[in-house]
Amino acid sequence: MPINVYEHTPNILTTPLIVMRWIVSIAQLLAIGASDALFSIPLPVQPLLLLVAASFATNLYAMTFRRQVSESVLRWYFVFDIIQLCGFLFFTGGTQNPFCLLLLGPLTMAASLLSLYSLCLLIMLTVLCVSVMSFGAYPLQWPDPAPFLSPSYIHSSWFALMVAFIFISFIVWRLAMETRLVNAALVQTRAILAERRRVSELGALAAAAVHELGSPLGTIAVITKEMELDTHPDDPFADDIKILREQTEKCKKILADLAINPGKKMESMAVPMRLDRVLMEIATESGGNNRNIATHVTSRVPDNLPKIAKTANLEYGIGNLIGNAVSYAREKVTIAAEGTAEAITVIISDDGPGFTPGTLQAIGQPYISTREGHANHMGLGIFISVSLLEGTGASLRFFNAPTGAVVSVTWPRSVLEGMTAGQ
Repeated sequence: MPINVYEHTPNILTTPLIVMRWIVSIAQLLAIGASDALFSIPLPVQPLLLLVAASFATNLYAMTFRRQVSESVLRWYFVFDIIQLCGFLFFTGGTQNPFCLLLLGPLTMAASLLSLYSLCLLIMLTVLCVSVMSFGAYPLQWPDPAPFLSPSYIHSSWFALMVAFIFISFIVWRLAMETRLVNAALVQTRAILAERRRVSELGALAAAAVHELGSPLGTIAVITKEMELDTHPDDPFADDIKILREQTEKCKKILADLAINPGKKMESMAVPMRLDRVLMEIATESGGNNRNIATHVTSRVPDNLPKIAKTANLEYGIGNLIGNAVSYAREKVTIAAEGTAEAITVIISDDGPGFTPGTLQAIGQPYISTREGHANHMGLGIFISVSLLEGTGASLRFFNAPTGAVVSVTWPRSVLEGMTAGQ
């Protein structure tokens, strides 16, 4: 998956940054007061207090105004924190101060919140500041005997800090990016399932409307027909009664047509069917395409398959895998169901090119697709299928056969037999 260096969260809470700044500011005040008293190391108090005061002022400003800010605003906050901390370290020995590692605080927090572009800018700023400290910091007045640090050690420390800042920052950014992708994919999965449930509820509502309105419309139709028979053709109301009867019949037909698909849909999901029959229905609904790909559902011992209800998770999870196989197949897709005393396995195979090595390594992760960015393919199909089917207790395997790609979905028999329409 290509990396978008500008990708970031639209609005970011500043509360964690404010808390971190309070902690650092208080720790700096304690260091100023305790350095001479505990370690006999006098510090230039005035510039250090000015830096701490600037940190307090910035925090009060951040608390007064919006707690949710854009990336550009948050980036300036991190710029201030890095410069403030580097300034404090500059007056306390530079890279000879072991607390230089505290610079990892703002960098790692920035890596978890900001885009790669902003993180690189902050890393370059940190490298510049540490380089200045490494070769021109305000010297500490150590008590006798003063430690001696050779130039080689100072240069090595500078290099080690650079490696640590860059390596740890990129590791944190990568982990944060993966977490954001997974969260976004889960949000989209929930949206898809919510939409499917809404459609099902509309179907049930349509069926209920037909049932409730059928009797009154039937009564109106009967009375209208009797009135039409009792009315003389020359009666001024004859035409109106005829129109009323026709419109009543039209309403009955509209409601009947409206109820056909939702009624069948609700009935098919409520009545348990043998697994191969469920797979046939799912394949029929999910395998529609303009490429004339044949879809076959087979089972070596059909009577050994359990009867289950077609749940939304099963329908969408299996349907997504079948649709994916159809989109890559050359001529046919085969769905084979096998049952044993312990487990039930569904194998979906196609005669296409198979999974690429890169896809096999990352399969099941969000936004992984060889068609990403084309024809609305976002690389979420397999991720959604894995999430939904694993939620039903299934385990999935993806591999290549000599004839194409293969997906194996296996349930413990007891789990699959326990499925109900409400799951």
